[in-house]
Amino acid sequence: MVDETIDNEIVSEADAPAVDAPVADAPVADAPVADASAAAEPVDYGQFALPEGMEIDPSVLGQAVPLFQELNLPQDQAQKVVSLYAQVKQADRDNTHRAWQQAIEGWRTELKADPAFGGANLVQTTSSAAKAIDAYGGKDAPAIREFMTAYGLGDHPAFARFLARVGRSVTEDRLPRAQGAPAQKVTARDLYPNSNMS
Repeated sequence: MVDETIDNEIVSEADAPAVDAPVADAPVADAPVADASAAAEPVDYGQFALPEGMEIDPSVLGQAVPLFQELNLPQDQAQKVVSLYAQVKQADRDNTHRAWQQAIEGWRTELKADPAFGGANLVQTTSSAAKAIDAYGGKDAPAIREFMTAYGLGDHPAFARFLARVGRSVTEDRLPRAQGAPAQKVTARDLYPNSNMS
């Protein structure tokens, strides 16, 4: 028996008050376990609602659904995630479209300011570019025009100048010359040798 001295009093171990001490190996009560069959069965998601005209890439959805199932998200919570994704994608598309339109407007401004091809010459530049497309586009000319309009390429200053130069070369009437041949003056007698002209 161990005796301890407290305030000059002798207290024996038998007379000491009882204190509950934790037992190291005492079994811990098990936490309630959810139904094992519910945890093992993945959630089967129906269709997700998307804004009109928007589609989700099937590969993205294929990656998202297993994550939704792992997190055991019900349909309505998974829909919130899909809706957020749709909003982010739409904002990204809108920003890209806005940036492209600003680029095209910048091209138009630059082309209009070009001293040789813009300003008062812009109508002639456009007409010459159309002649180039007609002359060399062949049966693809309508598709070329559609592509240029859809992407604003006709407004790109360098491309518009290029097409205008090509179109001008098409409209200039020139007699073909052999390479390296000196330029000669052609007379009426050269063209009509059997004529009785003097």
